[in-house]
Amino acid sequence: MNIIGLILLAMCLPIITDCRNFFMVPKNLTAKQSTKYQTEDNPNLVNNGDRSGTYVSGVTCTHASGDDPGPWWLLDMGQTYLISGVNIWNRLDNDCAQRFTHSGVGITSDLTVWTDFSIDLLDPCHFRTDVPTVADNPLKFTCARPTSGRYLAVYKNLTGVPDLLTGFHFCEIDIYAFTKDSSKLVVTETQASFSASSTAGLLTASAPHRVRSQLECMLLCSSHPYCLYALTRTTSAVLECWLFSSFSIPTSFISLFNNSSNDGVRFLGLYGGLSKP
Repeated sequence: MNIIGLILLAMCLPIITDCRNFFMVPKNLTAKQSTKYQTEDNPNLVNNGDRSGTYVSGVTCTHASGDDPGPWWLLDMGQTYLISGVNIWNRLDNDCAQRFTHSGVGITSDLTVWTDFSIDLLDPCHFRTDVPTVADNPLKFTCARPTSGRYLAVYKNLTGVPDLLTGFHFCEIDIYAFTKDSSKLVVTETQASFSASSTAGLLTASAPHRVRSQLECMLLCSSHPYCLYALTRTTSAVLECWLFSSFSIPTSFISLFNNSSNDGVRFLGLYGGLSKP
């Protein structure tokens, strides 16, 4: 059956309607960092819900020393969580967004990391080498596999990084974890609202996001209060994530697959998004 047939037979498409298997780790936890750019810099300021993106020492964001050879930020989550990924809200002022490159997220339960930090103690979640822009905010770090631990670190590897991009700073972090019963997804048949005649708009306009996993697509959905997403796979095995602004299939999505250039695209499923914390 082709892609249009699959969509029109909406009643045959299972959809996850209970998204409580994910939640955001609580805010205002204790953090520390390798160095400070200014004395007033406070590592706790990037775990308080302020996503403004403008660095003010001691008020918003945090910033490591400019000559720190291996900058890092470390959060004590207070208990062990099974982490699926994080959204990092980058600094947006003074053309500084591009500095958040060659940076990674790691997780561990080793108590030693709190008193004697080492990247070697971390179980890696995701490492990015791209040079971000303001438009990329927030930056998505999706663990290649669910990663368990009490301590979560954000760090930067300066090897080969140009001097212009060596600064280490960010403004907020949202951490997403699985609940203990995350394997018990409630799956039901699709509601009648999934209609090919719907006029709801794509959040991503006419272009999908390229993702590594369904988890990454769910995290993208988490930035919106009401979100539906579809997964497709191209003939070159690229996983694509389509985001919708409400629980309906827009006409624009149907028309994309009426185009002969989309032949060979495999429709993988239509799902309810991660609920807003």
